[in-house]
Amino acid sequence: MSTLMYIIIVLSAFVVAYFSTPLAIKAAYKLGAIDKPDQRKVH
Repeated sequence: MSTLMYIIIVLSAFVVAYFSTPLAIKAAYKLGAIDKPDQRKVH
C-alpha cells in the first residue's frame, strides 16, 4: 500500500472518532449509562 493510502485511512479514522464521540457521550447521558460515584466508590 502506498503512503497516501495510509494517510487516508488514518485521517478517516480520526474524522469518524472526532464526530462520533460527542454523539456517544450524549447518548450515554440520555440512556443513563453514566455512573455517578458515591462515597463507597472512591478509589
